[in-house]
Amino acid sequence: MPEPPADDARPWAGDMYDEGDETDPADSFSAYTGSNGEQAWLDRAPDGTLTGWVRDGTGQVWRYTDPNAWAVDVDGAGMTRTHSQADEAAASPETAAPPAPGNRGVQDSMFQ
Repeated sequence: MPEPPADDARPWAGDMYDEGDETDPADSFSAYTGSNGEQAWLDRAPDGTLTGWVRDGTGQVWRYTDPNAWAVDVDGAGMTRTHSQADEAAASPETAAPPAPGNRGVQDSMFQ
């Protein structure tokens, strides 16, 4: 039986990234942390392109051009979301539209 390729032993599906100019997880579109010191974050470019990043417990950074592969790895590692701009926009009072007159929602109408 032939030896499995060396890539099979890789802990993350992304490409090793050693350039040191990766983005800051705190400024990312969405970020996660793992129980062993891992960090994962997702950047969203103005054109909508998503780039995933993982920093493992040793400090090695992995770059993902496939956001689906990034999501599978982050989910498989059991990471916990620390923030998401999508959540912040949904919760922001500036972005929330008031209910239309006559369409106030079930709870509001129960107390009228």
